[in-house]
Formats: sequence, C-alpha cells, structure tokens
Amino acid sequence: MRYLIPEFTGLGDIIQKTPMMKGIRDVDPEAELILIGDNRWGGLSVVENSPLVQEVHNILDILDLRLPEGYANIQIASLYRSLTRSQTSRLREWLCEARWDVFFDDQHSDIPPILTQLIEECSKERIFRHADVSDTARLPKHRLFRSKKPVSRVTKVPILRGRHDIDSNFDLLEYCCEQPLNRVYDTWVSLEARSKHLKKWTLTGGDYFCIQPGAANGALTPKTWHPKNFVTLAQQLVDIFGVKVVLVGDAGDQEHIISKRKWPAEVINTAGCTTIEELGTLIGEARCVIAHDSGVMHLANAMGVPLVALYGPTDYTATRPLGAKSRILFSKTPAFAAMYRSDMSEKKLSEKYPNNEAMSGIRVDQVISAIKTLLDVKG
Repeated sequence: MRYLIPEFTGLGDIIQKTPMMKGIRDVDPEAELILIGDNRWGGLSVVENSPLVQEVHNILDILDLRLPEGYANIQIASLYRSLTRSQTSRLREWLCEARWDVFFDDQHSDIPPILTQLIEECSKERIFRHADVSDTARLPKHRLFRSKKPVSRVTKVPILRGRHDIDSNFDLLEYCCEQPLNRVYDTWVSLEARSKHLKKWTLTGGDYFCIQPGAANGALTPKTWHPKNFVTLAQQLVDIFGVKVVLVGDAGDQEHIISKRKWPAEVINTAGCTTIEELGTLIGEARCVIAHDSGVMHLANAMGVPLVALYGPTDYTATRPLGAKSRILFSKTPAFAAMYRSDMSEKKLSEKYPNNEAMSGIRVDQVISAIKTLLDVKG
C-alpha cells in the first residue's frame, strides 16, 4: 500500500505526524510513505532522510514555481490561488502517476484547495479525513478546476475535543486499518547533530542554552512571551548557569522581535541564518531549550533535549510536548487556552490581547525554576 501524506503548515505539524507514520509501518511493514508539501519552515526536510519515508515531493517543484527572493514562509499559501492551466495539469498528472492508495487529510495539513479538488477526482483511492476539514462541497472552486462530481471514497473521522494531535492522527490510521493500534507517542526527526555546524558559531555541545523569542515568522504575537522577558531570561541564564545563550528562529523573528532589543554580550544570534540541518544541531546539542508552542519546541521534544515550553492562548491539549524531558509553563490569564476553549483565531486574539498580554502570566523566575528542576540543579 502507498500512503500519501500532505504537510503544508510547517515544522511542528509534520513532527506531530511522525508517530502515525511509524504506526503505518508497524501495521503494514511493506507500506510506502509518500510525503507532499511545500517545505515551509523545513517541515519536509526533517523527515526526508528517514528509512520510513520512501518519497518526499515539494509541490513547488512539481508546479515549477520559484519563490521571489525574500518571500516569507507565511506567504506561500497565496501562490496556490494563481496557478496557470499548465501548472494545474502538471499537478493532476503527478497525482495520477504517484499511484497512491490511501490519503490522510488531517486537521492541520492546510492543503491548498486546488490539491484537495484534484485529490477528490481519483475514483479508486481511499481518503480518510478529519471531520472538521473542508471537502470539495464547501471549497471555493479553483478557476481552472473542471472536474466532474467527486467520486472518491471519503471516510470522515471525528475529532474529540481535548484530544492530542498525535491521537487524532492515530484515529485516521485506525479507521483505515479497522483495528485498534498500539499507540506509541514518541515523535522523531531524521536530523543528526553534527559538530561542524557548531564550529560556525564557536560552540561546544552542552555549553549553551537555546531560546526562541519568536514563533512563525515573528508574526503570531498572541502566543509569544514579551521580548523584554527573554532579554532578562538570557542575562539570568548567563549569570546563574555560566553558559552562552543562542537565539534561534527565522528571518521574521529576527526582523520583528530580536533586532528590536539589546541583548547581553554572551548571546549568539542565529535567527534567520541557519539551514534546517544547522538548526537541528543547535537544538540537539543544547543543554536546554526554552520555546513557545512552535516548530522549534516540537523539534527539541523529538530530539530528546531538555525543554521548557511556554503556553498561553494556544490549544495545549492538542500540541503539548509529551517527552519525559519536557516541562510546561502556563500563562494563566483571561486568554489562557482561548483558542481551545472558545475557538478564537490568532487574529482575534491579537486584537483582544495586544502586546503579548496573553503570555503575561509567566514570570522569568518561574522559567528559571523550571530549568533548575529539569536539569536537577540545586539552589
């Protein structure tokens, strides 16, 4: 069986799918896993070298799309609304030639509507879709889409409120296999820490902490701690633990958050300057990582690095790290878990709780205390 697995959101969501990917091979040792996405924030890159994955396809290559210089990850989705007729035909041909048997359409795949429409043209393959994901009956028709009425076999899989994303993904697989599974929740990536990447910043494994002041291109302020707190935290990490502090993130974090603050001299800023392999090494060799609900957080958890995760308005029930080396701090403000309790969007959160108010319930001393407990440091 060939399983087609999409990923169009980014690093954290593909990592959350890795237990299900391992589960597919446990149930069907001869299974072939095919991944398709646009590699936003390096999502595809963290799994493409795994022996569990047979094929990885970047849809931008299939469509022969070249991103303009400086094009942000967060802007890529807009490209799919202006495809040419030849690009649409090219994608249709690829889907026919891929010879997939099962398609898993989970709640976080964020699949471009044109791809959903083309997927549903297939008449033999099975589709397992989370119940809150739009199908073609509710999608705006792409201007170049001219298919007949979809005849795919689509199975809608319910999502239980308060359920972790890993469990929700396993639910798709159980509906496909029609049998209960032995659920193993360990996430994984196929990145290896390489000392040569540390030399670029004159670092040694274990002699530094990583912190991520931003999240998702520096744009999602409701779930980010105020930058001044990270500056204070960085100085206290230097003073208390005698370590260097490495800032990680993308170009958006650098532009919108990091560059606007004065950081201690011991801080090394790598935001926007790393490949996914270099980021994996920086995270994998760190003594501890402090991050928001983000791809960096999921990467640290998957690599088994001591992790302090900062949570405020996002749905902790679905995305919290499950690793034994992680500690979670919650910002208990009126905005706590608002995206879970009231389905409030990030845009509305920004309007109702500006200036990082949703994360104001976490103090620097709480983070320091969590780190000491995690690393078993006395005093």
